[in-house]
Amino acid sequence: GGDVARGQAVFARACAGCHGDRGQGGAFEGQSVGAVNVPAYLALSSDQVLRRYIITGRPDLGMPDFAGKAGRPADFQPLAGRDVTDLTALLASWRKPPK
Repeated sequence: GGDVARGQAVFARACAGCHGDRGQGGAFEGQSVGAVNVPAYLALSSDQVLRRYIITGRPDLGMPDFAGKAGRPADFQPLAGRDVTDLTALLASWRKPPK
């Protein structure tokens, strides 16, 4: 099991630049970037699928893999295994809408 709080820190440094600070969607180089905090989408995506997207990215959509630097600060470091686990836990926690 991952740590959601640590996952939030990983999301802030690796994902928020394109997906928004809470996963609500954003933009990269003038292109719209989809939300990742949609409970219905997450309910249809197993933890394994979420891990896969984190590790391999979505090249078809321009999303970098866990080590990709596109759209990230110059000092970005590739995600470690623990980072991937924690980020997966955060995304899984978004399956339930906020109360």
